[in-house]
Formats: sequence, structure tokens, C-alpha cells
Amino acid sequence: MELDQYISEIKAKLNSSLIVSSIDIVDERVLFDRGYFRARLTLVNQDFLEIAESFTLQDEQLVTLDYRYQLNLFKSGLVSRLVCCKFKQKGQG
Repeated sequence: MELDQYISEIKAKLNSSLIVSSIDIVDERVLFDRGYFRARLTLVNQDFLEIAESFTLQDEQLVTLDYRYQLNLFKSGLVSRLVCCKFKQKGQG
């Protein structure tokens, strides 16, 4: 799989999701042997999810280097941040 093909698959999955009402692609790029994708999603219940992933190919296998997401819940006009998570591969800074 090529890196730009992976980005296309991510977008296709988001577009076909029943819980995503809108998608704003903030950034997407492929530079040499690395790719990056970041999007802001509005869910059908009006909650907001931001996702970001950097990835590469190693021995023709896709490897996630870094992944972040943040979910903001909107209830009764109040905003609360539920999750903010960061994942890094072992050995990555």
C-alpha cells in the first residue's frame, strides 16, 4: 500500500461512517517516506472529534508513528474535553 492510498482509505472510511455528520480536512501530506493526516469531525450528536496520525512504510507495511485524538462533548451548552491521547511507537522521540 502506498501512503497516499492510505490517506484515501482514511477519508473513505470517515465519509461512510454513520456517526460522522461533517468532515474538515485540516492537513494531509506525503513527504518522501512519511505521511500525515489531520481532520476535524462533527458527530451526529454534535460532539466534536479531532484526529491526527503520522505514519510511514517499513518493509512494505504501514506503521503508525504518532496518533492523537481529542473529543469534546457538547451538553446543555457546556463543552467538556473527554479524551486527549497521544500514541508513539517505541523508539520514537
